Amino acid sequence: MPFPQTCGIHTPTHNGTYGRLIAASETTQVHLVTWLAALAHVFFFLPFAAGLRNLLAPADAADEQMWARLSYTGAVLTAAIVVVGLAFLEVLSQGVAEDLSDDTLVALARFDTVIFTALKPWGSALALAAASVVILRSGVLAKWIGWFGAAGALLLVIGALWILGEDDEGFLASFFFIGLLIGVLWVLVVGIVMIRSDEQATPPGG
Repeated sequence: MPFPQTCGIHTPTHNGTYGRLIAASETTQVHLVTWLAALAHVFFFLPFAAGLRNLLAPADAADEQMWARLSYTGAVLTAAIVVVGLAFLEVLSQGVAEDLSDDTLVALARFDTVIFTALKPWGSALALAAASVVILRSGVLAKWIGWFGAAGALLLVIGALWILGEDDEGFLASFFFIGLLIGVLWVLVVGIVMIRSDEQATPPGG
């Protein structure tokens, strides 16, 4: 399913029209999704990525912190792609499509789908894979966390390959959603581990 439709935006199908871009009753839903997702990436995901880079950097000294930097770069790319895609989605929700043809709406919906399910996975996969390399080589975190992240990265890359067959609802695309779920769980787990580590490192009353 094209990404805009998952957010409550109705676009024409390839073979016919099944609605204008935004149903008035769903505009609030679209605004909520776009703003919350953007805020989460800017105020949670990026600070998390910076903290993870600081955690991984000392353990990645042998490679001059290359993998730690690559992980952070992937996270920044992910956040940037998401914010751009959400901004585009928000623009479409402003009623600008009322005078556009169905073919144009299909093209715009496909463009946003490509942003989220074909471009974003590469940034996320880079962040997960690079961090997993440091974790598996150094043991800075539990090994299973490294393998879990590596699996998520692989699934994201496989899922992004749907674009080669131009079928965002096909078999390959399903790997993207599995990889996305693993990525979210990985961030939550690593975030909890980092918070607990900080609490243990802080002396009582400090």
